Amino acid sequence: MFEKEEIPDEDYIFYRVHKNLTDNKNEILPNVFRDKGTSMSTDWERYSSAQDTQDRGKTPTDNFILKLNVGKVRSKITLQVEHDPIDDNQAHTSVLGEKDTEARIHLMRISKIILPLSFHE
Repeated sequence: MFEKEEIPDEDYIFYRVHKNLTDNKNEILPNVFRDKGTSMSTDWERYSSAQDTQDRGKTPTDNFILKLNVGKVRSKITLQVEHDPIDDNQAHTSVLGEKDTEARIHLMRISKIILPLSFHE
């Protein structure tokens, strides 16, 4: 089991988004920011690459990867970022707090697509 660590504000996390949550233009929409269970699951860049995060999806090519700065996520009072390693993923991190419309728009504005989808016409 991996030790839980404090994530510095200057670090980054990766968030995997399924293609069904976008409009086929690689645009970040507020609705992509959602909890699975009690938190939004992400990966800490210290222990994962964007490609590693994408590869953990059921069908990796069906997902694009967003990069978010931890300090900017935390700047929204309702959101917390905690290292939450699991047996097969030391990078696993949880974004806790309500993802209301205001929080989702905040996350959308601070996100950058780091691995886009490849659309085939």
